[in-house]
Amino acid sequence: MNRAMTPRRRRARDLRRALAAVLSALLLGLVATASPAGADDLSNKRKQTQAQIQANQAQQDALQASLEDLSANLAQVVSDLQNVQAQLPGAQQKLDEANATLQAAQRAAQRIADELADAKSQESAITDAVAKDQAQAAQVRTAIGQMARQAYQGGAAADTSGLSVVLSASDAQDFVARFALASTAQRTQEQVLGQMQQLEAQDRNSQARLTAVRQRIDELKKAADQQVVVADQASKDAAAAKAQLDQLLAEQTQKQAAIQGQIAQAQADQAALDAARAQLDQQLAQIVAQQA
Repeated sequence: MNRAMTPRRRRARDLRRALAAVLSALLLGLVATASPAGADDLSNKRKQTQAQIQANQAQQDALQASLEDLSANLAQVVSDLQNVQAQLPGAQQKLDEANATLQAAQRAAQRIADELADAKSQESAITDAVAKDQAQAAQVRTAIGQMARQAYQGGAAADTSGLSVVLSASDAQDFVARFALASTAQRTQEQVLGQMQQLEAQDRNSQARLTAVRQRIDELKKAADQQVVVADQASKDAAAAKAQLDQLLAEQTQKQAAIQGQIAQAQADQAALDAARAQLDQQLAQIVAQQA
């Protein structure tokens, strides 16, 4: 991607070009100095060398200003980088806490889901038991009805006065035995039927209570699922904030490296200018000596 050249980059480019020009001129001056020359030539070379020295000084001044700007920019980037680094532990802590909350919410939701599944299983088992008890009660009722019809058809005990029992008895002792047996059978049948009815009622009550419990657990499950959604969003937000800081940290680190590279280049340019200045000073001294 092409980016517009910043003033600092243009200045660095111009400095390098000017430095190359100064060095080229210096080399030409040194070559010319090595040849014999007259008074006019020495005067011209002296002026030329002095002009090159002035140009060198101007380049050094500009380079020094550029270095100061780069140093200021580097200080700002380092400050920004330290600021971002200072925020990272807090962001990581928030992310860890958000993830821990999410995991706890997920465990709670799973625990409630297991309880809900168990409640549904118990409810289903009780429903099956109620159906089974109702079927058994129906069988008992049917058996009692059949026994009653058989007794009525056989004329064994059709009336409430117990006359048939009296007439069919061989003696008083037989009558007492027959009457006791018939009464016991009737009471047993009624007792079994009552127990079955009581068991049905208990099963229905248990089923109703368990249904209410299941509904309550279902409500808790929905609330727990909502907590998971909220915690998951919080975890995503914390992760996004952490990622943003990481990206900013990478950008600031890249900026720091770029500026440090520019400073290193400027320092190399400064060294080249210093070397060129030393040669120019030496060249000027030689010219002055030749003019003396």
